Parts: sequence; structure tokens; C-alpha cells
Amino acid sequence: YNHQLPQSALHSKTPMQAMKQWHQTHPELFNKRPYDRPGCNN
Repeated sequence: YNHQLPQSALHSKTPMQAMKQWHQTHPELFNKRPYDRPGCNN
């Protein structure tokens, strides 16, 4: 649930958006490419 909500500590980005941006600038820190999981089951 929190992965889909913008966080003020991340400058109004979701944690996944922030992780993707960090991956673009520091790819050597990641073993896998970050990807979004499907959303809520409605």
C-alpha cells in the first residue's frame, strides 16, 4: 500500500519512482532492475 502513495520524504514521489531514479544515477548499487508490481486487486 505505501509503495503506491507519494511520500513527502521522497519529494512527493512513490518509493518505486524514487528507486527507479536512483537506479538511473547509481546502477552499480543494484543487483536487479527495479520494476513496478501490479496494483491493488479490485
